[in-house]
Amino acid sequence: MATVAGVEVDTRHFIGGKRVASDSTFADHSPIDGVHLADISRGGKREVDLAVAAAKAAFPIWSQMSPQERGAILHRVADLVEERIEDLAIVETTDNGSLLRSHRRGVMPRVAMNFRFFADYAMNQLNYPDFETRGHTNHVTWDPAGVTGIITPWNAPLMLATWRIGPALAAGDTVVAKPPEWAPLTASLLADITVEAGMPPGVFNVVQGFGEEAGAALTAHPDLSRISFTGSVPTAKLVAKAAAENLVPCSFELGGKSPLIITDDADLDIAVTVAVEQFDNAGQVCLSGTRFLVQRGIADARSDVYAVGIVLFEILTGEKPYKGEDPIQIAFKHVNEKVPAPSTLKPSIPPEIDALVQRATASNPDQRPKDATELLAELNNISEKFTPSKRQMSLELDLPPISLKPVKERSKRAMPKGMAALISKTEQIVNKEPAVAALKNEDKKISNTAEIRKKRKLSKRIKRNRFIALGIAVAVGVVAWFVILGPGARVVVPSVVGMSVKNATSQISPLGLQVSVKAEIYSEDVENGKVKSFKEKPTYNYFSNAGIYLIKKSLINEIPDNEFYNATDLINKLLELKRVVTTYPILGYWLDVGKHEDYSKAQEDIKHIVF
Repeated sequence: MATVAGVEVDTRHFIGGKRVASDSTFADHSPIDGVHLADISRGGKREVDLAVAAAKAAFPIWSQMSPQERGAILHRVADLVEERIEDLAIVETTDNGSLLRSHRRGVMPRVAMNFRFFADYAMNQLNYPDFETRGHTNHVTWDPAGVTGIITPWNAPLMLATWRIGPALAAGDTVVAKPPEWAPLTASLLADITVEAGMPPGVFNVVQGFGEEAGAALTAHPDLSRISFTGSVPTAKLVAKAAAENLVPCSFELGGKSPLIITDDADLDIAVTVAVEQFDNAGQVCLSGTRFLVQRGIADARSDVYAVGIVLFEILTGEKPYKGEDPIQIAFKHVNEKVPAPSTLKPSIPPEIDALVQRATASNPDQRPKDATELLAELNNISEKFTPSKRQMSLELDLPPISLKPVKERSKRAMPKGMAALISKTEQIVNKEPAVAALKNEDKKISNTAEIRKKRKLSKRIKRNRFIALGIAVAVGVVAWFVILGPGARVVVPSVVGMSVKNATSQISPLGLQVSVKAEIYSEDVENGKVKSFKEKPTYNYFSNAGIYLIKKSLINEIPDNEFYNATDLINKLLELKRVVTTYPILGYWLDVGKHEDYSKAQEDIKHIVF
């Protein structure tokens, strides 16, 4: 026995309803801090043989129970899991290093849900009504297979295990489970729960150990009827080879690098939460969202404004707003933290600029300027405050008026046109104060140390204010380019798929776009209600014949006897004979659902059709 986070855990195997020790053990350490948690019984072929034999002996009893009887026991298991969620959560968090909040609110409740779902499925869905075929009655049954070997990973060891244990037990199979050697503890707690729930001995067994020892022995065992493995592709290949010797069917879950798809009607708060939670387990999630696919309508102009706000921050400070060891950390900060004020890095930056940057990068899009044009207008307003005539945020140096020589005008010949104009404007501001204009030429005339210090201080103020003016000018230029030539000049057209013309027009017209419907055409093959030609399910669209036919009795003779013959073949034959074929068109959405993929398409399309 071991005490882990205040919870007693038996570190021995669970075989045939009893605890079984091994001659050797292996150390289990917490990945959180490396602390030694327990010494775990190290199983191999001997322990696997004992567990499979126990499961095989228990199979007749368990399989002959009704789904209702098995379901009642599994529901009790679920009840006990819910009673011990805190114990299970804290033990697994300590054992595999995942977040405690994730175990409390998601992982462990899912363990109970797995048992309940598959228990109910066995009771209600594992049946099929009898049906007739050519005068014969067909009766379909779902029968238990035998002993199932289950090997599970460390990232969510108990939940992913019950994803396999639940359906196996519900269907009437017995189970030998091998938990991951890095996180074996909650499997032992589940074994205790099955005993308390009244599960017969041998129905559920746990063998602990390493993959190359216990795992290899389990997958190669000749008495297994099913194998379920969750883990890496290389290991799955080894499992498949071992199972092939005994022709044992395998079920593999080898991980998936999935896109996170965000549609126009998505709840963005939930979407962001789900996106961030992809990193809860250090990214070790079976359905890890490695990329985002965002429908065009969500990424509106305010998303671009956020990007421009980040660029402004970098222009003004010379640094990025967030730092981290990897992109994931930085992305997390973008989602959960407020962009700092630029003045925290450059104290000389005015509060007006701080406010604009933080408004442009607000986490709530509604708090940002609605588009780049509005952002540019606000930036221009702030820029005007630096105009000396306004004197609202003066660049003057507040020096006492003394008679000094003017500064010699610097050459602008080698400078870019825009930069020369900017410097010229800045010098106009500076040269309005005669005290400033002659600072350099009067260096030699000033001998007083205090005056020299004062001059240097003022010189720094000149550089500071020039820097601010330059930064604002560059920022204005960047945003102006963004609005006039860049992405800000573009109009994001919302999706109008499935809308009526009226509704689509109401969505598009406010954007300055026009909606034009040239003609409503059902089919070019139809003239005055008479079929002139016929195409059965053309490959370039989803149009087809309606499939409902009214045929004159006299035309029955045109149908050959004792051979397969389509109604569409009859239509073509009648057209060749110059007979009259009349259509009653369906002037709306029509989809043939003769194939599974067509039925799936119809289920999706119905969500977008406006009746």
